[in-house]
Amino acid sequence: MKLAACFRNDEQQSPSALVGAMTEAMRLFDHQSTGIRQADGGALGYVAAGLPARLGGWMEREHGGNRLLLAGVPLPPSGPLEALLAEVVASDHRRAASILGTLDGVFAALFWDARHRRLVVVTDPFGIQPLYMVRDGRSLMLASELRAQYLIQYYSESDFPLNKFVKLDVGIPGRGDVRIRSRQGYYVKN
Repeated sequence: MKLAACFRNDEQQSPSALVGAMTEAMRLFDHQSTGIRQADGGALGYVAAGLPARLGGWMEREHGGNRLLLAGVPLPPSGPLEALLAEVVASDHRRAASILGTLDGVFAALFWDARHRRLVVVTDPFGIQPLYMVRDGRSLMLASELRAQYLIQYYSESDFPLNKFVKLDVGIPGRGDVRIRSRQGYYVKN
């Protein structure tokens, strides 16, 4: 499963529309399905492989407005994974971050705490399942792939030629002490 999220402070474009465009950009095959879930001030979305959740490496849970989207294969420290995820989705953002932080394996998770209006973002300890994040003054956008074309516009202010592949060098200018966990040299066709 691939994940996407958008939270905005303005009314120029709806978060659902942006997440819809992002998930469609990451969808490669007709049998893959997409879904968008509303959150207060934003939206969460996913692209699923078209397989049952247990076989397709993704899970979605909802409880009392809280929502958990999980991509990959998380491994619990002990006990069954289902019980742990049920505890996560029934908890608040602090408890969810604590529990999700104990998981091992290859995964990325988005948890929306509806009561406190907080988003928890967790990736596996080694960052094998990536989540790319862009934050500007009015929005927060996350996606599993740079292919989500609405994220790409924030990585560079230069104009990309149409129908050409471009090499993206992802980094933070002027901050040599900070690194972005990403696939350097990822090619994107726009």
